[in-house]
Amino acid sequence: MFRWPAACYRFAVVVYLALLLLAAVVLLLGARGFAAAGPPFDVVGLVGSEGEAVESFSESGRVVVRGEIWKAATRRGIIQRGERVRIVAVEPELTLVVEKLA
Repeated sequence: MFRWPAACYRFAVVVYLALLLLAAVVLLLGARGFAAAGPPFDVVGLVGSEGEAVESFSESGRVVVRGEIWKAATRRGIIQRGERVRIVAVEPELTLVVEKLA
């Protein structure tokens, strides 16, 4: 007798599926943009900053820069615990390349 409720349900399902598809596209594009953005802070801005060695190391170790502990690597010499260092580069894995201060 009444046929309009079935048409309403069909319309509601179509609208629901369209909104679900739109939400999925927005989430996928947003996640892709976030992943491409990189770290949420300026790591390259650390180049030229000074820090202090937390431990002695000849290849890799840890340093404190601006109150935070970072992985570090040196390309020459041995850096002793407590020595002041300067950041000369940042490697892709967020390892700071450091050298002794003169």
